[in-house]
Amino acid sequence: IDSNIMDELLFAMIENNHGNYREQWKDYNIFKWEYPCLKLLREEIYRIYKTYMESLHLQPELPQSLWIKGWAVCLEPNEQIELHCHSYHENSYLSANISFSEGTTTDYVIPHLSSYYGAWKCANKKGRVTMFPAWVEHSVEPVKERRYSLGLDLFDFNTMDYISNNRDHNSHDQNTILESIQLA
Repeated sequence: IDSNIMDELLFAMIENNHGNYREQWKDYNIFKWEYPCLKLLREEIYRIYKTYMESLHLQPELPQSLWIKGWAVCLEPNEQIELHCHSYHENSYLSANISFSEGTTTDYVIPHLSSYYGAWKCANKKGRVTMFPAWVEHSVEPVKERRYSLGLDLFDFNTMDYISNNRDHNSHDQNTILESIQLA
């Protein structure tokens, strides 16, 4: 992602005092904010998504058939992100991380391979987007200095259709997914 977009996005995250992902991530969608950089970021995410799908020899969805939800993550020195995945439920699709700094890794558990070789340690670089299936577990070891990143989930038409037809207003998962907006 272009560094100008990254700089504007970091400013927006700090200005809105978001980053406490443990308590806030379900309650808002960064892509609903009114910053010009977010439209450009959605376009870049679609470009990356399309490349991702084509590399798997799969047909990418059109941008108007995808929904996106994102949240800011700020880690202070000695904080970490424990092993987790974004979702295991039937409405899981794709997730991604976007790095704002360097010097740390996001560690991904690759089924079967990680049992023998350990987690894949993906070096974080400013502007790097790492896209993966939403069920892939990942973590971040304790950081030495403040670290910003953005987590996001993509949902397809099937997810939104399923929730529309099976709406449970008490479901935290559904309420979180419904914070999503169309990518296009």
